[in-house]
Amino acid sequence: MDVFDAIRTLLAVRGYQNKPIPEEVVRRIVEAGRLTGSGMNRQPWHFVVVRERETLRRLGALASSGSYVAQAPLAVVVATDKTRFAVSDASRAIQSMLLAAWADGVGSNWVGFGGLEKVKDLLDIPAGLEVLAILPFGYPARPARSSARRSVRWPTSSGTGARSSEGRMRRRAQSTPKSYTLPPTEPPPREETNPYSPGSSGALGRIR
Repeated sequence: MDVFDAIRTLLAVRGYQNKPIPEEVVRRIVEAGRLTGSGMNRQPWHFVVVRERETLRRLGALASSGSYVAQAPLAVVVATDKTRFAVSDASRAIQSMLLAAWADGVGSNWVGFGGLEKVKDLLDIPAGLEVLAILPFGYPARPARSSARRSVRWPTSSGTGARSSEGRMRRRAQSTPKSYTLPPTEPPPREETNPYSPGSSGALGRIR
């Protein structure tokens, strides 16, 4: 599956098969998060990989909007530094992980957005970090149907400036979006300073 197809077909998955995710797929998911760009390359995220069934059950109990975490064979808890762009950068890393998982046939969903203080105690996450999200991962319990996706998407506009209410309704009714082309660019090389290290003593890459 190429990147565009993954974006186009990605679904929120809240039910999972009782089937383990291969180690190479887990590493690819976490690597996708680690390799995501961040402001000034600060990489203000920390990923805690959770596999233990009892810990997954307790995570599900702590997440008021995601009790289904308890059913997943795997979860990645995303914590952030308390810096200006940490939430924005970690959100980008979360989307990278969701797309990488989906490309391998693994479903997920973003659970929580703050309000997860008790997760820090459960996983021994340092007090100086914030828990942003829990990402349960697993093979979908039901076959994914792209037709079940949200059907309305605003078409891409080639214009600029404020959009009136009438203009929004008109664009929603259109079935064929306008398109535009951006000139190709060469991204500068990015120095990697925060490698994924399974089994480390810190929150990053820790496996439970």
